[in-house]
Amino acid sequence: EVPDLHDRQIVILPTGAGKSLCFQIPARMRPGLTVVVFPILSLIADQGRRLKDSGTTAYTLTGATPPTERRELWRQIARAPQAMLLTNPESTTSPRVRRKLREVGVAHLVIDEAHCVTEWGESFRPAYRSLAGLIEETEPSVVTAFTATASPRIVDDLRELLFGGGA
Repeated sequence: EVPDLHDRQIVILPTGAGKSLCFQIPARMRPGLTVVVFPILSLIADQGRRLKDSGTTAYTLTGATPPTERRELWRQIARAPQAMLLTNPESTTSPRVRRKLREVGVAHLVIDEAHCVTEWGESFRPAYRSLAGLIEETEPSVVTAFTATASPRIVDDLRELLFGGGA
């Protein structure tokens, strides 16, 4: 069994340094659902393909996911001892999605490219600002915000916007 990580963390690693492995490996070793929020649909598709090719149980949820697939996705996640759900910030704003996440439980919430929360969240991608509410509502055991580009100001903003000043 993997020991508990710090429950709220901001991880800054350069591009190509293996940020994805920092959430993929724990997701394969710890029970429960790991939810990974990506900013771009092509990242979701690429990561989903790579995870499935490696034998990891991974599901994708975007605005384009048909209702029948969504129902099946939630059924499968509820039965899986461990799984990954790849999604985007806009999909997590849905009250139904948040309810389902509370029902199945979130072991680890990962925010990839977390600098987008502060850089895009105010006007361009307001759903990024709702991630703090997602954390509050779903109460994941661990939350990790990953980025390759974070000035001290961005780190402070992430602490405040996602964790209310903690982390």
